Amino acid sequence: MVGILYDIILAIIQGVTEFLPVSSSGHLVLAQAFFGLDSPGATLEIALHLGTLGSILVFYWRDLGKLFRGEGLDSYAGDRNAWRSLLLLVVASIPAAIVGIGFESFMESLFDRADLASAMLILTGVVLVATRLLEGIVSFGREDKRIGFLDALVMGLAQALAIMPGISRSGFTISAGRLVGISGEDSARFSFFMAIIAIGGAAFIKIISGPVEISPGLFIGMIISGIVGYFCLYILLKVIQFRKMWIFGPYCALLGVLGLILL
Repeated sequence: MVGILYDIILAIIQGVTEFLPVSSSGHLVLAQAFFGLDSPGATLEIALHLGTLGSILVFYWRDLGKLFRGEGLDSYAGDRNAWRSLLLLVVASIPAAIVGIGFESFMESLFDRADLASAMLILTGVVLVATRLLEGIVSFGREDKRIGFLDALVMGLAQALAIMPGISRSGFTISAGRLVGISGEDSARFSFFMAIIAIGGAAFIKIISGPVEISPGLFIGMIISGIVGYFCLYILLKVIQFRKMWIFGPYCALLGVLGLILL
């Protein structure tokens, strides 16, 4: 029972922090340092990420349906080319694949660094606030433009940086999209479609690289992380609609400062 309760707590944390721009990895590293929590383990980690992956698939099922029907993702430009949209997602996924696979051991070693996670949380907070202040200036009035390959690469580089603990994947990728002139809604949708490839690919690699132990806690954790993730995804899109994503910045910065002071 204690083990299942622990899985439920981690599932709730995963569901909340995976989509809200507060860094799930940063919260996990600091929670381990503050409270002495054990690592969830590879199998549970896969299950929780698959749960949040499922929430993306359910939330964006209409857009996925458009891709399967041969339509594109770029709603603003009326792009009807599914192959172009898929190629954009491939381009955006290349940087994270290079970093995640080529530097896997080094990146995993960073998850033992609570000081690094704290510093990166501060950086996440600064980026979120700065994006709100700069987005109208940097984009030079090109907001709501069609997503281009250079834009996809910029968002992909932001996703690669977010492999580091403490950097929010959603926060960095959506902010990158906003700064190159893509609307908040399209930036978020493209960001989470990138996440489908990133999360699915990482889970596949971990599954084939070692034995996977199945337990009731895994299924419970997967379902809970998916349900919580779905509602947090809905909340985030409402926040983006009102251009209030910056409100998570002070929280990230404060948590990072506390981490540096106390740890």
